[in-house]
Amino acid sequence: MKLGRNEPCPCGSGEKYKRCCMDAFSQQQAALLDDAQQILAMNPDLTLDELNVVMQRHMEQRNNAPLDEFFGLSPNQIGDWMHGNFDNWQGFRIEVPTALDRSPVLRYLTLMFEEALQHDGVIKTTAKGNLSAKLVKQASDLLPEFAVSAFERHISISEFAGINEDKFNALHYTRVLAEVCGLIYVRKGALHVKKTALQQYQRQGIAAFFKPMLAAMLSSYNWAYLDGFEQDVDLRPFWIFMLWRLHIHQQPERLTDEMITAFPPLLDLIQPVFYATPPQILHLLIESRFIERFLQFWGFVTLDPRRPSLPAAHEPGTDDVGVVESAARSLATSGEISGTAVPAAARSRLTLQPLFTQSFRFSV
Repeated sequence: MKLGRNEPCPCGSGEKYKRCCMDAFSQQQAALLDDAQQILAMNPDLTLDELNVVMQRHMEQRNNAPLDEFFGLSPNQIGDWMHGNFDNWQGFRIEVPTALDRSPVLRYLTLMFEEALQHDGVIKTTAKGNLSAKLVKQASDLLPEFAVSAFERHISISEFAGINEDKFNALHYTRVLAEVCGLIYVRKGALHVKKTALQQYQRQGIAAFFKPMLAAMLSSYNWAYLDGFEQDVDLRPFWIFMLWRLHIHQQPERLTDEMITAFPPLLDLIQPVFYATPPQILHLLIESRFIERFLQFWGFVTLDPRRPSLPAAHEPGTDDVGVVESAARSLATSGEISGTAVPAAARSRLTLQPLFTQSFRFSV
């Protein structure tokens, strides 16, 4: 039965077929049809059943063959990375580092657990429901211990320090992610840590939550939450591919080009804006959602922002889209990002931290 343009794509992305893999499937079907005709021309006496067996084998060979557009990976490997079960991928595995003291997310989570241990499982909050000023200060005081302390940050709204949770992005992110992960919850206006989580923390330490928090980040957390872009582009299925490419060359601008080469339908998902091209917007989304507010929040990388930095997150519940889009206009119109080519002087410098190589292992 023919797949309709508006039906869910069979690749599992959640997008409509026309906005995802329709072109790729059409090309594959055309290539397979050509192959079938050649096989029949060379073997005119094949029965339909015999032809089906031959074509199935031929398709398996195609799906396992390395492709230039996937930089040497096969369609099956890419499919496994995008849709395989967590922690059960081909050619890639996650290991829990022995030391997590350089990870902002895990350090902030430790502060929350320690607070709960002192107050019968309760994390003290303000009248607005935010984390207490005491805990916020403790988290801010950790900044010199993180690699990102080498870079200047916005003085009023910061990623890794602040006077309250609303304007302390990495801390707020950690709190939200812990809720998504089911480790903490709100009941009767108070913030509680799950009893089983506290018991596990006392037995195994913060390392016990490294993989569960990662899994929540990759499956349930909304990557667009903190940036304010009105772009419905889900980068989560591509996270292993992006890790792999950064592991090889540590160049965010080159990563954008590679994403366009490997997954061209991504550009079709970007809503047109007058001040930037789709490749420019995709580049900003990759830096904001994947590099800055995933890899850097966790301590896997640092990104030296040589370009005008994107503004820090808006206070939850407020509309900050205009401010974020203003920054994007600045990047696009200044000539710092032109198409997908970025002048060397304007490029961000990404550095892999030890936590990256200790956590992510590739064998491809």
